[in-house]
Amino acid sequence: MGIKVQIASLRHRFLGHGAAVIGVLLFAACGSPKVSPHDPQSIYLDAVKHRNDVLSAIQAQPAPSWTDLRSLSATMAEAEQEELSKLVAATWPADAQPAINALEGEIRLALPYWHAAATAQTPIEVESDINKALVYCGGPAAGEVRDALGLPPAS
Repeated sequence: MGIKVQIASLRHRFLGHGAAVIGVLLFAACGSPKVSPHDPQSIYLDAVKHRNDVLSAIQAQPAPSWTDLRSLSATMAEAEQEELSKLVAATWPADAQPAINALEGEIRLALPYWHAAATAQTPIEVESDINKALVYCGGPAAGEVRDALGLPPAS
């Protein structure tokens, strides 16, 4: 499957500023500063956690079967919607709001492809829809949000 190739090529975009990760991608990076649960940093890290966990499962080695990827795509659609809801509901610092808005836009663009992958009937359809979703999933806005919130680059 070409998913591994596409995922590898998107690691740079997903992580925001070129941090390399082998195996899994984590936005809630180890070593992130301790923050209050009501702090914008904490709210953001909580919002992306489920999505990051699902993305790690999609990228697991050995690679999941196409039927498992289809199921994971359904879970990813739920995780992305959950993240979007949390981002929209939160109050963000004014200097972070443009990056948050961009991230919300990327999520909205990715969601239809996650839904399509979740209902795909062939391995080729699953792969194609996941690759399309990954074009938007965690694009440059995620790194911009981390910067705006004073979080270190994901590693």
